[in-house]
Amino acid sequence: MYGKQLKIYGHKTTIQFQYISVEKSSLETIRIEVATKNGDSYNYADKVTIQLKRGELYEFVEFILNFNLTFKTASHDGVCLYGNTNDNGVKNLIMNKGEKKLSHNLTVSERKEVALFVSARAASEARMSVTDLLNVLKLTQR
Repeated sequence: MYGKQLKIYGHKTTIQFQYISVEKSSLETIRIEVATKNGDSYNYADKVTIQLKRGELYEFVEFILNFNLTFKTASHDGVCLYGNTNDNGVKNLIMNKGEKKLSHNLTVSERKEVALFVSARAASEARMSVTDLLNVLKLTQR
């Protein structure tokens, strides 16, 4: 089941974060999609998509909030998501699917918007307040 979404448009790509509910496992998580820009429009037919597993959702929140400077998912049917942070606090998200590599940079202000969006979803999945979730993540960070 699909829910709220957040789209951020860049010069070369757009990235979308969407709430997903997986009924058979009762998982509330995030789906991330990246599409390239062709001229004035985005090529959604050729997008790359990944759905975060439970642990990856919490690790992604840690990454977006700068608790960790890097992030990497396991392979999901040949798709991996990597993240790193530059010296200015910009988050670079790289989606790999085979030979295809799509990259999207989140500015500091965009990162804040994404942080609010994904933190709320992770707190809902953990069945706790955002404050409690952030405290647990801080106390258990690697």
